[in-house]
Amino acid sequence: MVVVFVSFGMQKFTLESARGIVQYISNSPFIFWLSVFGLRGEAHVLGVADFAIAALLVAGAFSPILSAVGSLMGVVTFAITWSFFFTTPGVVKWSFSTDPIAPTPNPAKVALMLEETGLAYQVDDADRDCRRLSAGEPISRPVLSPR
Repeated sequence: MVVVFVSFGMQKFTLESARGIVQYISNSPFIFWLSVFGLRGEAHVLGVADFAIAALLVAGAFSPILSAVGSLMGVVTFAITWSFFFTTPGVVKWSFSTDPIAPTPNPAKVALMLEETGLAYQVDDADRDCRRLSAGEPISRPVLSPR
């Protein structure tokens, strides 16, 4: 988990990452207030938080209290990240259907979300797989694969 949070923290200091997460931050009821720091500032705040969580997890090897605090902060971070599925318009297309794969996600936005949570998602493959599933064809491989 330390490596995951360090890598997330490093990514937040790039302009591409800052541009990529701005839509999620602006639509989040939990962290919308970060926009007062500007485009790069909001990403930097999240990057520092990721580094702090990583440091607490490392320090947790020596202190159970620091381990608990770092773990709780990690859980909150992942919960807020997953909340973006419900708070950012267009990430998930909701429909009234008995189809077992409904709601059908928007592959491009889901790719950004899954990359943020540590999973790689092949958008082209996902689009093809969604089309196959909607046509009733089986998929011979998993849609999601770890990085």
